[in-house]
Amino acid sequence: MYTAMINKDKPTLERVHDDSFILVHMTGMRQTKAGYIEAIMDGTLNYYAAEHEEARFAVNGDTAALTGKSRVTAAVNTLGNCS
Repeated sequence: MYTAMINKDKPTLERVHDDSFILVHMTGMRQTKAGYIEAIMDGTLNYYAAEHEEARFAVNGDTAALTGKSRVTAAVNTLGNCS
């Protein structure tokens, strides 16, 4: 997942994130899977490095949920991709 974020690998990002994925930014902003991937692809979100800090798993029957915290080196370009 982190390698795909850094490399802007859209097919992998779409495969490894469930459709119910929600990213909660450090500001508290919530972003859907589609919005998150689009922000990576258009240059709004740019990831350079990432590491796990915390991960919690919950299993309920045949469904599992992962809630985690990561430390990332990233830049946010609020103007979108300027190239």
